[in-house]
Amino acid sequence: MAHTREYVPFVDWMKALGMLFILYGHVVGWGPLNALPPINLKQLGVAAFVFVMGFMLTREQKPGCRVLIDRLVEMYVLAFLLAMVVSAVSVAYTGNLQESNYLPFLFGLNVLVDFFPANPTTWFVGTYLHILLFWLLIRRVAITGPLLLVAVAFEIAVRAVLVHQGLRFVPYMLLPNWLTVFLLGRWYGQGRRPAWEPGTGLAALLLAGAVALVVWMGVELPYVNRLPFDQLRTWSPVSAAVFVSVWVSAVYVGCTWLLYLVVRPFGTPAWVRFIARNTLMIFLGHMPVFYATQALTKNFGLSPTARAVLVTVLCLVGLGYVSEWFHRVVDVRALRTRLHGALCNEQPSA
Repeated sequence: MAHTREYVPFVDWMKALGMLFILYGHVVGWGPLNALPPINLKQLGVAAFVFVMGFMLTREQKPGCRVLIDRLVEMYVLAFLLAMVVSAVSVAYTGNLQESNYLPFLFGLNVLVDFFPANPTTWFVGTYLHILLFWLLIRRVAITGPLLLVAVAFEIAVRAVLVHQGLRFVPYMLLPNWLTVFLLGRWYGQGRRPAWEPGTGLAALLLAGAVALVVWMGVELPYVNRLPFDQLRTWSPVSAAVFVSVWVSAVYVGCTWLLYLVVRPFGTPAWVRFIARNTLMIFLGHMPVFYATQALTKNFGLSPTARAVLVTVLCLVGLGYVSEWFHRVVDVRALRTRLHGALCNEQPSA
């Protein structure tokens, strides 16, 4: 039986914009609106991906085993190939194998280690697996308003405890950090709507206002830059950890929700569809491209802006076309089908 899904334009919008947020955050770290204390803009890009993931998984009709294979195969293949390329280049120039890039393949073990892999965005491979396994456990659970409130309280508590313990990257990479955004996507995927929603124009104004408020509070409060979550230097450790955790959840959920409402009515132009369908390659590969570009152009006298434009073009266009080439050369669909038969007790369709 064939499983088809209706095309949803906002999904491509949020994937494309999420990728642009992440790319801007890494390539133009000095740029305006990059810092949204206690987070960075690129984290909202990840939140957009997780929201979309929740929405689309809720609409899945295929058996869970097939969903896991369909979603993990391409990510694992691309991430592993990139890890090997990074290792080969690193060994040739520094003798370092960059073993941390392989941790996400060990059942996502990297999320328990308090640092990012050498290729920083590879951390999400482990978190992605954990989100999928969590979805498999709660697939039949209806997401309700009270459940969302319980989820955000749990998310805030876990993050606050981990931040208070002095951990930096673990509270960011663990599933609870993304729990409410994921469940909100599932809630909308079930066809639910709140009693009131702002229209597109008002949602855009509210989003701009929310960003302005975050920026203003970032100036007024005594933050200390400490990625991925800034800290408050003059508050007590407990109150600082709780406040930061509450504010992180508020910014994640509020900005992601408003972004969804802004883009929901629009169709997708070609450039949005191009980025969206190649997001995985761009997401996994843009940091190695960034590092290589910085090393190769350091003696060219390029300004930071010129470097940023060069890296952006290489990532969006270059990696985008590499992704298109990869899908022409590698029959990912056939690989998935074979794994369905081998792991899910399914026979390949004729």
